[in-house]
Order: sequence, then C-alpha cells, then structure tokens
Amino acid sequence: ILTCSLLVLVPMTLFCIEYPVSFQGKAKFVIGRVMLGSISGVIKMWSFRVMYVGDVQALMAPTAIFAAIFSRILWGEKISIFTILSLILSLVGILLIVKPSFIFRSLPVKSYSPYFPMIPLGACILFGLSFSLMRKIGVDSVGTLTISTYFSIAVCFFGMAFQLIAHDEFVLPGCTETRFYLVCTGIGMAFSLILLNRGLLLEKSGPGVLMRNFDMVTAFLIQVFLFEEPVELLSIGGSILIFLAVAVVTLDKLFFSRKIKRCIF
Repeated sequence: ILTCSLLVLVPMTLFCIEYPVSFQGKAKFVIGRVMLGSISGVIKMWSFRVMYVGDVQALMAPTAIFAAIFSRILWGEKISIFTILSLILSLVGILLIVKPSFIFRSLPVKSYSPYFPMIPLGACILFGLSFSLMRKIGVDSVGTLTISTYFSIAVCFFGMAFQLIAHDEFVLPGCTETRFYLVCTGIGMAFSLILLNRGLLLEKSGPGVLMRNFDMVTAFLIQVFLFEEPVELLSIGGSILIFLAVAVVTLDKLFFSRKIKRCIF
C-alpha cells in the first residue's frame, strides 16, 4: 500500500518542483510530524492484530481532542464553543459506529493483557501531537507533497522494521482482486495524506483532525450501498452525529468565526 503511495507522491513532488531537502528552519517540526505520525500509525496497525478493530478505533477516537489541547498549550490556538461541541458529537458518533466491546459488550472479550489498551491510547496522544506540529510548519515553508513523501517513507521503514522484529513474512498477494484493492488503497492513501497535511496547515488542529473522521461515514455508506452490509440503527445514529460535527465546524468557519469571537480558552 505504502509503495503505491510513494509511486504517486514522489513524481508529484518532483513535478511540482518542491525541494525535499529545504526545510526553511522548520526541520524539527517536520521531523517531529513524520516520526510521531509514522510510529503512531505502525502502533495502530499492530493494535488491530491483538484487539478488536472497534476497540482500537474507539481508543483512537480522541485524537482530535488531543490535537486541540496540544495546539492550545504549545501554540496558543483558541478553542471555541463550536469546536468543543463538534468534538463531543464526533466522539459519540465514532463510539456508536465502531461499538467497542468494553462499552457495548457485543463481542466476546479477547484474552489480552489489560495494559494493551494503553498502546493505542498512547498512539492517539502521539497522533494528536504530530497533527499539532503541522500547524507550526506554516503554509509558505515546507511543501505539502514533501511532508507527505517523507511521512510515507518513514511509515515504510518503521513498518518493515516491525515486521522483522515480529518475525512476520512479507507476503505479496497474487494477481487477484486483493492486489487491485491494495493498489487502489495505496493511491487513495497518497491523496488523502496530501489533503490532510494541507488542511492542517490551513485550519486549526482540532477541527482539522475532526474533519477526517468523516471517512467513517463514507466507509459506512460504501459498505451499505456497494457491499450490502446490514444496516444498524446505532451506526446510522453515529453517522448522523459525525455529519453534524462536520456541519458545526463548517458553519463556524463560514459564518460565526468572522462575526463573533466566542473563545472560552
């Protein structure tokens, strides 16, 4: 997947005449974003192997909250009432969609160490810090494509290192639909990474990270309409809450922020 992402990112970086070695005094922030984000991504993927996907997603859900908190502490970004409302709606919506076993008790409890949930939660905090660092890089310094390329390279490196440590085999799927889906996923990941990094350079960390949660709504709709997955009322309710959270951020950005400065922190 990441190889396909690099096949998209590297040519785009060269074509757009970005200079991958020119950090313009922002090297420590770029390195922090790349290192923290890539390590958190590998930890998240490892957590999927030992825990339920819903549990990991639920523990990773507060990423936007930590991003807003770090940006407030480190860079002095304001947290408005609308931001808090959207964060709460998004968090509840995610919990309703993923239905973690430690809340809904819908799945048999997996036998893993009680300390394992601290791992994805730690990754969530690191993700929040890495997203916050993007705000300090600035729009007119390091190119978005350059940051995305370095990020993909770092994830490839740490992913391969983890596979070697865990004694996992490198498996290449055969020429079937699986390989096609992996290629499409890699290409989609490249463009989503570009848009996410660019969005974090333009928007506050909390609302910027929150907007990416809309991918859960998109995935839910694709599963229902394309793959004919059964529809659950909790998932519908969670999707509506995430949609409302995105709507609150959008309305705050378009109308309220320009007229009234309602910041409580």
